[in-house]
Amino acid sequence: MLYLIVAASALWVYLDATKHKIGKTPEGGFLNASAGGLAIATMLLWVVALPLYLINRGKLKKKAEQHPVTVKARGVKAFLIGLIGFGFCAMVLYADYIARMEQMAQLQ
Repeated sequence: MLYLIVAASALWVYLDATKHKIGKTPEGGFLNASAGGLAIATMLLWVVALPLYLINRGKLKKKAEQHPVTVKARGVKAFLIGLIGFGFCAMVLYADYIARMEQMAQLQ
């Protein structure tokens, strides 16, 4: 279940960042990353990256007003992020299913 929450969070971060035109700017600074980079960070380091994004979201939105970043093919990239995240979830769930089936077979 946690894997699904992580995947959904990463997809939401990407969609939210692109909606508000948050991205890598010439100013630099903390959390200066592309929307895809923020999503990947959320997927890999969920416990740290999601709270950091949420805490700094207002500042990032203000910075985006001065330096908007428009993403090309937003829908395609969102689909790929979702595919990676939810695909990983499917693999984990399938591996768990196989392990449980093997355990049941050993009990018989």
